[in-house]
Order: sequence, then C-alpha cells, then structure tokens
Amino acid sequence: MKSRLLLLVLAVSLFAVACGNQPPAAEVAVVPPSVTTSAPETEPSDTPAPTATVENTPTATETATATSSPTATATATATATATPTSTPTETATPTETATNTPVPATATPVPPPPTPVPQVPLYP
Repeated sequence: MKSRLLLLVLAVSLFAVACGNQPPAAEVAVVPPSVTTSAPETEPSDTPAPTATVENTPTATETATATSSPTATATATATATATPTSTPTETATPTETATNTPVPATATPVPPPPTPVPQVPLYP
C-alpha cells in the first residue's frame, strides 16, 4: 500500500514539474520598421540641419515547446495474407502392360484305373 502511494506521489510531482516549467508557446519580438530622427533647430542658420535615418528590419523570434505526457500508448496492427502463386498439378500416367502369352496345351495320357483284385476269403 505504501509503495503504491509513493508511486502515485512521484507520478503527480513529475507531472507538476513537467507542466510548471514550460515557457510560453510562442514569443515574437516586433521592432518598428523604420525610425527617423532629426536634430532640433535652435538657431536659424544657413546650413541645413543634420538628419539621421535608421532603418530596422523587423525580426521575429518564435519558440515552440512540445511536451509529452507521462504515459504513451502505441498500437500496431499487422495483417499478412499469403496467396499461392502456383497451383500444384499431378498427372498420373499408367505404364502397366498386360501380356497374355498362350501356353500350348499338352495332353498327358491318364493311366487306366487299376483292375480290382478278387478277394478270396481266408476261412472256408
């Protein structure tokens, strides 16, 4: 609790110092464009009175002060979209060849069935 209070007091004092020590936003010094002076005549004489002419160019001084607040927020948003530049194509080419080679039929003679042997009884 004390650390939060100390942090708050520090933030407020920094803000007050930043706001209180600022010069005016703009200062402009203006000088009249020209000033003409002539010497007063005290006695009439034949010589013309000396005159002096001073011309000043107006000058201006501007002072600008930018202050930043104690907190700043930055937000960045990035959007990326990927578009495929090529479409994969698959081509299947079957290369199977079926070949039927006829086998010549050979006939094997089948032996005749055995002749049955007559059975004689052993006991009369």
